[in-house]
Amino acid sequence: MNLSIQKIDGGGTSDSVVSIGSTEAYLPSDQTFGGYIQPTMPLGTDNPLRSAWRLVNSLENGAVADQARQILTSLHNILTHSAGDKSNLPEMEAALLDDGSLLLEWALPEFRVGIGIEKDSRNSGWFVVSTSRVGGIKASDLLTADFRGILSSLITTVIFST
Repeated sequence: MNLSIQKIDGGGTSDSVVSIGSTEAYLPSDQTFGGYIQPTMPLGTDNPLRSAWRLVNSLENGAVADQARQILTSLHNILTHSAGDKSNLPEMEAALLDDGSLLLEWALPEFRVGIGIEKDSRNSGWFVVSTSRVGGIKASDLLTADFRGILSSLITTVIFST
């Protein structure tokens, strides 16, 4: 089994991706192996969370980065344990907006599913919109403290619409 560590420079920090065999994990520069290791799906080209993790890993530590890491960790766990074919799942896009908030989004032919992460977590939210062909869904709400149920529903929407 091979162990490798790849440094990721960005945002004033030098974080790492630790690889053990074919499994990779994100390691913030302010943590050690005895601390909190951010689990990720393998960082291969087929990882649907890859670009989102890259952007989040480059953020300065703060409320938005912390929320994003919690959400991406939950998405990872849901994707890992959910049923359905994930082979056609598109990559989640991530964008840092002018006000310091972060948008995580899946844009699919019939759906757009997203999570807006604000500096004040009480203002963070989610949305789903779809074309009229699949019901014309328009739904959104704030993320609650127990956001994993919402994330699971969003993932199910994405998986079964690809």
